[in-house]
Amino acid sequence: MSAAVEKPTPAYTSRMDTRTVRPMQMRPEMVSALQRGQKTEERRLLMRPGKVVKSAVITASQALGQCRIVMREDDVFGARMDDEFLPSPYGAPGDLIWIQEPWLGDATRPETVEYCADCEVQKTGWNPASMMPPECSRWTLEIEEVGAEPLCAVDERGARAAGLEPETDARGNVVRSARDVFAREWGYSPDYGWQVNPMVWIYRFTPHRINFLAAMSDLKPD
Repeated sequence: MSAAVEKPTPAYTSRMDTRTVRPMQMRPEMVSALQRGQKTEERRLLMRPGKVVKSAVITASQALGQCRIVMREDDVFGARMDDEFLPSPYGAPGDLIWIQEPWLGDATRPETVEYCADCEVQKTGWNPASMMPPECSRWTLEIEEVGAEPLCAVDERGARAAGLEPETDARGNVVRSARDVFAREWGYSPDYGWQVNPMVWIYRFTPHRINFLAAMSDLKPD
């Protein structure tokens, strides 16, 4: 889950596999949820070039990893309707996503790398996720479904699938639902915060603890 606007990154391809592989940055808390087997969904902002889509009629194409959007926007000439196809920035069902996370170590020796998500003792100086090279990645997500919907359409099940849990008090009583935790974690930016209810991509995936370079040969489509 992320409300951050990431710069597009070129996809990898392989002669052994016709699928694309794209990087996705992930916070340590969400990597931990992957490791616990709790995270099988990710939501990312649905954007046109340089613009967050705040309202639209969406028709998602699962097979092609794209969605048809019909948007109404106000400009100096009044109401205007746009009808266009937007490709999914992380691919279509069957494509792979490799995870970048905060790390430390020698990138030329991946076996020596430490990951912030695994560290029980607080440290400083972690390399940001954006600087993780492909060789050091340890998680590959195999996309199962691609969809799109308003952010606030997420329900309790969806929030849990995104890797978040309800908060409880000392007696085990729920004091904040997983959906409310999702809203807080997403944030309240005036441009794309929870209260804006922007459109988001939904990726449902199967996580594999394997470097994507190996995954491209090991996770071949049927």
